[in-house]
Amino acid sequence: MPNDNFRIRKLTDRQVIDSLRAVASRCGFEKVNVNIPIVSFSQHDVRDANWFENTTVQKALEMDGMLIQGINMWVGRGVHVTVSRDPSNPLTDPAAVNVPDNKPHDAEFVFTVMKAVREAFVEATTPVWNLDALGADVKAHYEAREQYLARQEREVSGFFNKMADFSRGLTEDHRRKMDQLEADFAERQRKLDEQHQQRMTALNKRDAEKPSRC
Repeated sequence: MPNDNFRIRKLTDRQVIDSLRAVASRCGFEKVNVNIPIVSFSQHDVRDANWFENTTVQKALEMDGMLIQGINMWVGRGVHVTVSRDPSNPLTDPAAVNVPDNKPHDAEFVFTVMKAVREAFVEATTPVWNLDALGADVKAHYEAREQYLARQEREVSGFFNKMADFSRGLTEDHRRKMDQLEADFAERQRKLDEQHQQRMTALNKRDAEKPSRC
């Protein structure tokens, strides 16, 4: 059975967790993986139903942002629900109901999970319009609107990509300059050490050539 993949609009960490808690309350809960890379925190195979009360998770929720980069929640029978961040897309993120293909499935349970997930994220999911059922003028309006929104999304995404490239360029330029400064400093230090050694050798030679006094 294929996975059910779809996209949702950008949600805060709390909104994502609240939606997944709603799924867990209907379909069950086995374990969860939460990925918060900003604090190098990755929690695997947590089986406590109150995993969202974890101290680190709570601190992330207090920021009311998007610090959590991925959540993978197993609801049972190998089926798990994932929500992850897409840094290349400023408007939407991927979500999925994952069904393992290495074991037989309970189709009724899988469809129950899919329904629960869709309903939990219904307000965040981009609606699918049946444009053929609309009048010609209305259909033309929505088609133009969708094209405009798609263009806006591409432009915003392109802007963020350019900013990321610009930031990487600054970082690489800074690293090259620092490497050059360190190389120049090391070369100056080497020359100073060499000059110092030459002076010391000359002084020692001069001291050795002085006549000794009795």
